[in-house]
Amino acid sequence: RSAVRSFTNVLYDYQDDFYPEMKWDRLLWSSNRNLRKADIKRTKPLASFSDVKNALSFIEDRYEDEEKDSVKLRIAVILGFYAGLRISEIFHIHVSDLMPDGGYTLYVRKSKSSSGKRCIPLSLLLPEGYLKDVVDFFRISDSQGKTNIFAESEPYAESRDCSRKIRKIFAKIGADIGFHDLRHSFSNWFLLRGIAAISEARYLPPYAPFFKEELFSDKYLKRIREIMHGFGELSTGQSLFSYILPALAKLLGHAGPVTTVSSYIHI
Repeated sequence: RSAVRSFTNVLYDYQDDFYPEMKWDRLLWSSNRNLRKADIKRTKPLASFSDVKNALSFIEDRYEDEEKDSVKLRIAVILGFYAGLRISEIFHIHVSDLMPDGGYTLYVRKSKSSSGKRCIPLSLLLPEGYLKDVVDFFRISDSQGKTNIFAESEPYAESRDCSRKIRKIFAKIGADIGFHDLRHSFSNWFLLRGIAAISEARYLPPYAPFFKEELFSDKYLKRIREIMHGFGELSTGQSLFSYILPALAKLLGHAGPVTTVSSYIHI
């Protein structure tokens, strides 16, 4: 970027000398010279836990599609908000991708980049009630002889259709939230949970309403520490060092924390 900027500086100063025959009009550089991203047209919303609970209840109680689609929608919302999956990744999941290993780990086999192939420790991320829903969905799909448990034939087209349906569902409960916003929300809630887990909430306001949520209880903050530090004894000084951003980058399937911070952290 600095090289392009230097080039345009030189070109601006010497354009008439370099290209006298072209007689370029001198541009209004103050407005046309900015080398930056276009303004973001839509602010990313932070989906609250109550937004997601309300949407899941709406799907379960009132959504009038076929029953199998209703279950798929619920599981997709759970995996997007509580595990940070992209909708296209969800629609490429196979029955064999859920691996029991003392808990349950989900293998993301197809993603937009090579670093997107990853293992998600669902047992450490999901509330236990929603984890049971996900596991039951896989077991039922397995008993029905399915391989790809979300897509019938066209994963990308079906994932887009599912994304549109989920946006409409959130609109029904009064929330302007799209599916990809769930992944962004996962990122920011994980960051807050990580800060709470390693600092015992010293750096967060104790009156913050999110501390009433299940995932901010001691039981679930312990699981966040396990994601960051592993299950063994901590090395000297390790408890004082934060692995939050590298761990989050890995969970999201990013090549490193820079992408995570620059594109996904909004709080």
